[in-house]
Amino acid sequence: MQEVLQYSGQDWLDAVGSTSENIKSHIIFDDIIGASFPHPDLVQWKGEIHPMRTVERLAGLYLQNQSLDPLDVQSSKDLLFYALEHGVEHLKWSISDLNHLSNIPLVFQGVHLDMIQLSIPLPSGLNSDQHKNYIQEFIKLKGPVAFEFDQHTDFDLLQMQTLFHENANIKFNFIHSIQLNNFSNWSNKLLDSIKLFFQNNKYLLQVQYIIRLQLSKDFLSNVAMLRALRFLIAHEKWERVFIETEVNLHDLSDDPFHNQIHQSMCSLSAMLGGADTIWLSPNDLNEKHYSKQWLRTVLHTIHILKKESYLDLVNDPLKGSYYVEDLSQQFFYKLKSTQSHP
Repeated sequence: MQEVLQYSGQDWLDAVGSTSENIKSHIIFDDIIGASFPHPDLVQWKGEIHPMRTVERLAGLYLQNQSLDPLDVQSSKDLLFYALEHGVEHLKWSISDLNHLSNIPLVFQGVHLDMIQLSIPLPSGLNSDQHKNYIQEFIKLKGPVAFEFDQHTDFDLLQMQTLFHENANIKFNFIHSIQLNNFSNWSNKLLDSIKLFFQNNKYLLQVQYIIRLQLSKDFLSNVAMLRALRFLIAHEKWERVFIETEVNLHDLSDDPFHNQIHQSMCSLSAMLGGADTIWLSPNDLNEKHYSKQWLRTVLHTIHILKKESYLDLVNDPLKGSYYVEDLSQQFFYKLKSTQSHP
C-alpha cells in the first residue's frame, strides 16, 4: 500500500513551485486577492482562537406580502401547510394588509410552532402602540416567535420590556443586512455596530443580532466570507450573534428555472460556509401567487444538500483547503483591522 504523504502549506507551495504558469488570481476587491495557490507570506493561518459554533443550516422560506383578507385566508393557510409538509424549518411571514391582523390565528390554526422557527418582520411606519398590538396578535399563537426589526423600523425595545417579562417565547432580532459586493462600505462598521448594540441591550437576553448576508454570484467569496464571519463571532465570543444568508433578489429573473439554478448554487455556498438559516424565495417570486411546484422545489434543494450530501453534519466542510483558508483569513483580518480603537 502506497504511503500517503502529508504536506504542510509551505511544503505544498514548494512542490507546486511559485513560478508555475498555472497560478491564477481570484480578485474580489482591490485589497482582497485570493490566489489559486496562496502566496508564501499568507500561508500561515493562525488558526481559530476559539472553536467555531455549530450552525444549524435551517431551510428558510420567505413568504412575502401574504394577504389575510377573510376571503383569501384559506389560500394562505394552504400555502403554509404545504410548506410545512415539504420540510420548511424556518418560516418568515410578512403581511400586506395590517387591517386583517385578527385573521392570523385562523391561518396558523393547527400549526405546532414548537416544530419550526417563525420570524415576523415588524412593519415600518408604526408607532409604539401599533407595534405592540401587532406583536400581541402573534403572541396569541402561543408558540415561539421572533420579531425582526432593523435601523429603519423606528422600533423602541425598551418600551416592549413588559412583553419580555410576560412572554418567554418571543425574541427580537435586530437585522443587519450586508452585501458581499459592498464589502468596503460595511466592513468598517460591523464590529462597532455589534458592540454598541449589546452595550445598549446588555440585559435584554431575548434580543439577538442577526448578520444577514446577501450572497453574490461569486461562489468562493460567499463561502470565505461566511467562514470569516464565523471566525469573528468565535473570536469575539458573541453568544447572541447569528448569521443568515439570502439571495440578492436583483440576481433573480422572471425565469423560475434560472432562479432554481442560482438559488441552488447560493444554497451550496451557504451550506459550505455555514449559515444558521439559509433564506430562499419561491422561484416564481415575481408571480402574484406562488405555485406549489416551485415552493416545493426550492425547499428540497436544502434537504438534498442535508439528507443526501450530509453537509449539515460537518461543522466546517472546507477546513484545510488552502485556497479557501487563504481567502477566509484575508476577509477575517480585514474585518478585524477595520475595528475602531478608542
